[in-house]
Amino acid sequence: MKTKEVLSSNQTIEKTIEIAEKLRAEFIEATIEFVPNWYESIVNKFILTFPPAADKLTAEHKKSIRNELRVLQDSIHIELTNILTRDQYWWHSGEITDVPREFYKDIDNILDFDLRVIFGKVGFILEDYGFIKKNHFDGDKGFVAHKDDSNRYYFEYVYPIYWSDMMKRRMDNYWENYKYYLTIK
Repeated sequence: MKTKEVLSSNQTIEKTIEIAEKLRAEFIEATIEFVPNWYESIVNKFILTFPPAADKLTAEHKKSIRNELRVLQDSIHIELTNILTRDQYWWHSGEITDVPREFYKDIDNILDFDLRVIFGKVGFILEDYGFIKKNHFDGDKGFVAHKDDSNRYYFEYVYPIYWSDMMKRRMDNYWENYKYYLTIK
């Protein structure tokens, strides 16, 4: 959907908010589609580019990795939905007031930590098979382990995160819709 399709010259505030909710849902859908594919590409990259650990993998190990990966891929949509439906990220939710016109340019920074932890979930699979270590700084491999308030480990992906084209397009449309809302408000 192009921005010009999103906006019309006679669009009402209510219609603009309705479109914003639709675009948010489409962004969430695009993210839910992107993350499982990203997990798979990361696992494949580690298997191909880190021979010491990859060489130790038997056929049974590789099958187990695929099964664990599939479980993660199938389960992540619930957590992504819970994170991405938080009102703190979306102007049309009413929780954010006085949103600067250029706020959308920083949305990836605002979502950054939550997405880094979501991407880091594949780190547990990589750790189980010797690619990264929980108690060792593996920032050079893209993952760093932290302890939460409950003293449980979680991995954070520390390399740059590049959204899919569809995610970028949906977010751009969402914020173009917001800029239009400002003109009619």
